[in-house]
Amino acid sequence: MQKTIFSVFLLLILIMLGCKENSPSTTKNQPEERTETDLPQEQSINKVPLEVQDIEEEEAEPTNNQNTPYKSLIRPKETIEMGKIYTDTMEFLSYNLDGDNFYLIGEIDTNEVWLMDNIDLEEVGTRFKYGDVIKVEWSVEGYRPAGDPEIVQYTESVINAQKISSTNKPIKFLWRADKYIEELEGTFNSIFLNEHFCQSISDPEKAALGFIATFVGNECQWDGKANDDRSNLNCIILTALNLGYQCSEDHLGFVKKWFANDADALKKLENCPTTPYGATIQDTFDEIFISSTENTITISYKTSGFNTRRSTSWSWDQTDYFSYDRENVSLIQSEKSEIRRDD
Repeated sequence: MQKTIFSVFLLLILIMLGCKENSPSTTKNQPEERTETDLPQEQSINKVPLEVQDIEEEEAEPTNNQNTPYKSLIRPKETIEMGKIYTDTMEFLSYNLDGDNFYLIGEIDTNEVWLMDNIDLEEVGTRFKYGDVIKVEWSVEGYRPAGDPEIVQYTESVINAQKISSTNKPIKFLWRADKYIEELEGTFNSIFLNEHFCQSISDPEKAALGFIATFVGNECQWDGKANDDRSNLNCIILTALNLGYQCSEDHLGFVKKWFANDADALKKLENCPTTPYGATIQDTFDEIFISSTENTITISYKTSGFNTRRSTSWSWDQTDYFSYDRENVSLIQSEKSEIRRDD
């Protein structure tokens, strides 16, 4: 009798374990449904931040996964349907062209979003500018990553994109914030640049920024040991604009070409300073805003300076107005505040 009871009890346990192993909630092929809290809160220009789902080829093809749950920062409150076409308005930031696939980067509701967009390279510089308001038709599509044809990945993909309007607000090009520097093992107040804007900057805008950057420090450092002719000074703004070393032919040649009809600007460029970051006396940018219309570029900036030997500092604000056309840029007006001293 006891043996019979024990046998029945053992049989019940085996049946329960078998049911648990075959339960839908633990089936390996069952996709895991994601919620809004699973989405990344911040995006990086160096990664494809929007969530993708990797599905092995033998398990599914793109057209067979219309019901797979998918979340996107473009519409974080919705579950996106595979293959369905959506239309959204966003602010254009730049293109990322580093990998096998190209990506349009935009901003919507303060979220930075990436959409695959294998645009013709000849169109990249002319299609959109930083800050343009654009309308994008997109859908979640499957693709096979290069070098791994057995995997199907899903991501937001551009079907069509068109410009609605140009930006009508000043663009923050430079600002300061605290930054941890690993080599120095500490946090320091550092310069940051709008790298997205640098991707679609026009030559007249680059010339105007290159001109003002000539005369105010922006964390310039010698590339190795200083040359005898001081010709290897790396400055953050000029590097971001691909203008080479401070006072180099790449730098001054480009700026002088655009300011060829502005005698006063050319004369000022003859005295190109090479002041490295850390010099006893120097000025530096704290903030730069730039805005452009059809024929005018306006650059407003805040600067500060100091003399470490005398323990004195100062600051001022300035706005420079430039006129431009397809071949020339000219400085037409400067408005500079009084110098504020903290002695």
